[in-house]
Amino acid sequence: MVIVVKAGGRALDKNMNGIVRGIVNVVDRDKVVFIHGGGDAVTDMCKRLGIEPKFVVSPEGIRSRYTDENELEVYVMVMAGKINKSIVSRLIAFNVKAIGISGADGPTLIAERKKRIVIVDEKGRKR
Repeated sequence: MVIVVKAGGRALDKNMNGIVRGIVNVVDRDKVVFIHGGGDAVTDMCKRLGIEPKFVVSPEGIRSRYTDENELEVYVMVMAGKINKSIVSRLIAFNVKAIGISGADGPTLIAERKKRIVIVDEKGRKR
């Protein structure tokens, strides 16, 4: 069986060791795919580098990161580098055969860009 585990960045911040131990407890009998978040870590690193993070809100009220080229570099550095490698090294410390990959590694992730995105600006207008 394959178990897919998704932990957001805040869950990792609060309980990384518990999450890793949970994975360690099942890898002997099941395959595990672990997907992690880390948006707060990206925001923190952006601020440390003098890049002000930008967010947009959809008409449905969903807040999303607006990622320009500079922020994309930070996002990849933090998610595929810092966080991913930290998780992999913790799993390896428990003798788990773990590798870390990102959506940019080979054809692991294929997406289609939305043609139009509608947001609500600071003045409450849809654009």
